[in-house]
Amino acid sequence: MTSNSECPVINSLNRIPVMRNYNLDPRHILYLHHSDNPNCSLTNELLNGNNYAQWRRSFEVSLSAKNKLSFVNGDYTKPASNFPLLPLWERCNSMVISWLLHSLSKDTASSIIILLRLHKFGKICHKDSASAKVLRFTNYRKS
Repeated sequence: MTSNSECPVINSLNRIPVMRNYNLDPRHILYLHHSDNPNCSLTNELLNGNNYAQWRRSFEVSLSAKNKLSFVNGDYTKPASNFPLLPLWERCNSMVISWLLHSLSKDTASSIIILLRLHKFGKICHKDSASAKVLRFTNYRKS
C-alpha cells in the first residue's frame, strides 16, 4: 500500500513527476545533487569588476549545467507560501546565492551583500558598477 507522501505529482513548471516525500527526479529544477554544496565557486576566475562579461558567461554555463539558471534569470521566482515544495525552492535559492557569492572577489561580494540588503527594502540606487550589474543579472526576488 502506498502512502500519500509517496504519490507522484506533476510539477507545472517543467512537467516532471515529483514525489511528495521529496525524492525528486534529477531533471527537476529543485533537485540538488549530493555533491552540490554552498562553498563551491562555479567559475574559474572570481568577478573582480574588470571581467564581468567572461565571468557572467562562465557563471551562466555552470548554472545551466546544474539546471538552476532560471533562479537568476527570473523564470522561476519564489512560489506562493502554500506551494508544497517551497522549502525546496528556498534551499535551492540559498544554494544559488551562495554559489554566486563564492564566485565573486571579496570586495565585490561585500558590495553585493550590501546591495541585496538594500534591494530587499527597495533602496537600490541605479549605479552602473560591477556590483549593480551582478545584482541585475541575479534578478534577486526574495520577499
